[in-house]
Amino acid sequence: MLCDIHAKQRRLLAPFFSTKFLRSLLPLFYPFAYELCDNIEKRSKSNDGVINMHKMMSIAALEYVGAGLGYQFDGLNEDKPNIYNDAAKAINPLTFKLSTFRVFLPWMVKLGPGWFRKALIDWVPWPDAQRLKKVIYTIDDVAQDILKTRRQAYEDGQINGKDILSAMLRFNDEADEDEKISDYEILSHITTTLFAGHETTTLKCNLLTMRQAGTLSRILYQMAILPKVQARLRKEVTEARAKDGDLDFEQLMELPYLDAVCKETLRCNPPVDQLYRTSNTHSVIPIMHPVRSADGKTMIDHVAVEPKTDLIISIIGYNRNKDVWGDDAEQWIPERWLEPPRQSVIDAKLPAVFSNIGYKFAEMEMKLILTMLLERFEFSISPKEEIFWQMGGSITPIVKGSGQIEPTLPLKVTPLPKPERK
Repeated sequence: MLCDIHAKQRRLLAPFFSTKFLRSLLPLFYPFAYELCDNIEKRSKSNDGVINMHKMMSIAALEYVGAGLGYQFDGLNEDKPNIYNDAAKAINPLTFKLSTFRVFLPWMVKLGPGWFRKALIDWVPWPDAQRLKKVIYTIDDVAQDILKTRRQAYEDGQINGKDILSAMLRFNDEADEDEKISDYEILSHITTTLFAGHETTTLKCNLLTMRQAGTLSRILYQMAILPKVQARLRKEVTEARAKDGDLDFEQLMELPYLDAVCKETLRCNPPVDQLYRTSNTHSVIPIMHPVRSADGKTMIDHVAVEPKTDLIISIIGYNRNKDVWGDDAEQWIPERWLEPPRQSVIDAKLPAVFSNIGYKFAEMEMKLILTMLLERFEFSISPKEEIFWQMGGSITPIVKGSGQIEPTLPLKVTPLPKPERK
């Protein structure tokens, strides 16, 4: 069941993730796409053309979420410190270091008013807890700055109102008092949207369901190890852009092979391998394939779940279930999405992952970046490094045996002749 907060968030945000709104948002994304390609071409002239493409995709993901909020992080400017990026990257390591103390969180959030809980954290003697507090304050400061900047520009009539945050401010001007979005809610949306679209696209109440930089990195990796697939996809996107130039929303979203590549990557290599959930009510979970009870006397076709039961949902296990996807379920085959779905896929009644409220925003961003990159560059595996994909909150690439912690995807990037436009 959806909680009241979840339902309200979906109702408030749904208009800002609608096809109509995204259609008007897409033109705002093209300038950075060109800037990104030019920056990658410049980088390709050194280090034998080997570039950490995960870093570039992380910069792009953050910049596009910022663009959706009407804010520019200027992540390609290496002379400018990116305090948000540094803070966001520190979240996961610090959270895992403090995982032992997570059991106390449900108790602590009920412990008096906010100012008291803040004072309690200030008193905690653990250095990592203090570092995490500073990181959270930094992210909140960025959100406050975004809201302040956009509100001032909105009040001064200096913006066209096509970004999500401007639309929220305009909504507040027109809404009844009991429907207005509070500053606290707006700041929450800014923070979760930024963090979700950058490295972790799992918003509160599952508004987004993919981790953008990791997914883009995985697709580029697949292109690098499968040059025939890369060539086929490049042919599709270059022909479309040669005919129409910058693609509009419908043209971008309807490229069939690009769509198949994106969906197959999310199926076969989901950026989040499992989810953790706790039941709020008595529930019954049906079992697709009944199993025999321990005493061997009965067949069990459902599982009763008590309230407050912790559940682990294996996304990668289900996405590679041969009973659902066939004997080739372990293989990355985009062509499976160019054909009608198997009856077993239909019968499985898969959750509507691709219809979640923020999916179209993330899909549009991902497809735009891929069309621009594949038109301008050829990607291949760097002969000096072996890539390993590690699980740890999300699935990210690292160089095998390097001892590195930060995600890294070194690919050899070869610029292609710039296309001529009519």
